[in-house]
Amino acid sequence: MPILKIQPNTIDQTANYAFNLVDANTVTVGGVDVITRIQAAYDAANTATGAAEDILARQIANTASGNTIILQGVNTTQNTNITAADTKAQGAFDTSNTATNNIVILQGVNTTQNTNITNADTKAQGAFNKANTGTVLERQYAKPGQLILGDSGTKWYIAANSTITSVIARLDTAPVGDAVSMAIKVNGTSRATLTIGATTTASSLYTTPISVVSGDYVTIEILNIGSVTAGSNLVVTFTYLRG
Repeated sequence: MPILKIQPNTIDQTANYAFNLVDANTVTVGGVDVITRIQAAYDAANTATGAAEDILARQIANTASGNTIILQGVNTTQNTNITAADTKAQGAFDTSNTATNNIVILQGVNTTQNTNITNADTKAQGAFNKANTGTVLERQYAKPGQLILGDSGTKWYIAANSTITSVIARLDTAPVGDAVSMAIKVNGTSRATLTIGATTTASSLYTTPISVVSGDYVTIEILNIGSVTAGSNLVVTFTYLRG
């Protein structure tokens, strides 16, 4: 079995020759068995036995926690900056992956712009609310002079499907001796009754909704006018919503 012995001061001259002896079972450098040492290092790295330090190194190298890359700066300032960058990156990740943080908030570059944006938002919301809740409309029926019994003879024709939301009746002169009463009719059928008590000039507000459709008509029939003195100058006010 060939043995190559190399003195330390001749390593450079004989290195190539030494490692060309690929069939050699033993390579000795300065009296040290190189092949044996290399094999021992390989065994230590790839077997469960060995020095405690070798085993620990293998365990760390072969566990997920040991494969975590930790950025490390060259000084405290860099470490602080790296930590801050990591915190911000994590915050950005959390924000992009939660539904509550996906709300877009308009922000101006100064207080004036912020105020204008808020005003525009308020007006837009108001327009939206009106478009989706309907605009309250008003219509009045007036009967000048003293009241007389019977149908008013005036018809209010409904232009579009609507809901009458309230009705109230008022007089300039209160009835004496008895109340004034009247029926609110739709297509000739009574749908509500209003009463103005003796010596008073206004009825209670009627708020039960009355649904009407396009082509219907509304009339008022006077049922009672007061037994001693008739009420006069009647005004009936309707509020309604279209649609």
